Amino acid sequence: MEIHEHPLSWEALGAFVVIITLVLTASLHPLVHSLHKKTKIPVLLCTFIILLILLIPFAIIGLMIIPNLVNGQLPELFMSIDVTLKHLPLIGQYFTNFSIVHYLESYSSSVLASSSAIAMTVFSIISKFILTFYFVYDYERL
Repeated sequence: MEIHEHPLSWEALGAFVVIITLVLTASLHPLVHSLHKKTKIPVLLCTFIILLILLIPFAIIGLMIIPNLVNGQLPELFMSIDVTLKHLPLIGQYFTNFSIVHYLESYSSSVLASSSAIAMTVFSIISKFILTFYFVYDYERL
């Protein structure tokens, strides 16, 4: 399988990160500003508190999923997803001939090749939060 990369993909990724960061900044700044006004906590700490509250659900989901993957329970997880999909009332009939386990076994090289895309996504998410932190903190000077 040959990977084709668009020549503008890195520039587009950078622009996308900045746009998402600016949207997050515009939406989180009122929360930081009101928390600062009501509690007189420094803006830096208010920014940290708001972003920490925003990250808590993602951290909980990560802490629930990642240990199961590390402990080798991934095939069991996929088997349970297969069983669940086949027993869904409205769409279960469409998954009778499909198995996630067999699909991943036959296309495992493609799944492993996409690990760089997963790493770039994680890097993009981390950079969005770091940039959002700085933008919200310096919102008055932007």
